[in-house]
Amino acid sequence: MHIIFFLLLFLLSSCSTADQRVELRRMNNNKSSEKIYRLSHEQVYKEKAMQLSARELYPWENETEFAKITMNTLRCRGDISHPKRAKDKREYEDCGGMHHHGLPYVDGEEFVYPVLISLLNKVQNSFNKKVVVTSGHRCPKHNNYLTLGTSKISKYMIGAKVDFYVEGLEDSYEDVIDRIMYLYEGDKEEYSLFKKITGKGSFASWRNKEITITVQKDGEHTVLLNKNHPVISIEVRYDRERKAPVVLDWKKAYQGFIVN
Repeated sequence: MHIIFFLLLFLLSSCSTADQRVELRRMNNNKSSEKIYRLSHEQVYKEKAMQLSARELYPWENETEFAKITMNTLRCRGDISHPKRAKDKREYEDCGGMHHHGLPYVDGEEFVYPVLISLLNKVQNSFNKKVVVTSGHRCPKHNNYLTLGTSKISKYMIGAKVDFYVEGLEDSYEDVIDRIMYLYEGDKEEYSLFKKITGKGSFASWRNKEITITVQKDGEHTVLLNKNHPVISIEVRYDRERKAPVVLDWKKAYQGFIVN
């Protein structure tokens, strides 16, 4: 039996080797060659030496040393560790901030008006100084905590208003306002032309068709800041994308965000 097995194995391997020889002979017979000719004026291509170039910035990166301002920068700054505030025998507690709820929802996505983010980044880049957001989106509880219940609804609650200051320019807010208005130069007249509005007490405002700029010298921002200096507010008045005024109502303010 063993002899027969080895004999069959030898015959099979011999057949396989014979087939390989036939295939190799066929390939050799089918080979063809052709000379490569060049014209007299042709030159050999010389590969250029590689050079390092600066990496392009990602969309979330910034050409300044400061982090780019994004939608996350404008999230509600409520914190349950903040002390209670009282007025007219009523106490107000702060909310849990971004850990308890999200930003306003528009068309199924979190949303703040893009013009706010764009302007804050342009201000930061142009001055090369850090923009500090003191108040962005506010949920109803956080809004009541800051205003002691005097403002039931506000554009902060729909992502249409932001408070901020520029480090190093806290008392030079006129320069910041001038820069914001300068950013509109060259735009259509209704956007490039700002009208100054005389405010009462500590308020002064400038507005065009799209935004209102307000200086607040004392008020809500001092509640959560250990500083007493003016802040600048930008409020969105007109939505260019939807070509409609930005209207505030109770439903948008109180039901426009998701609670975690």
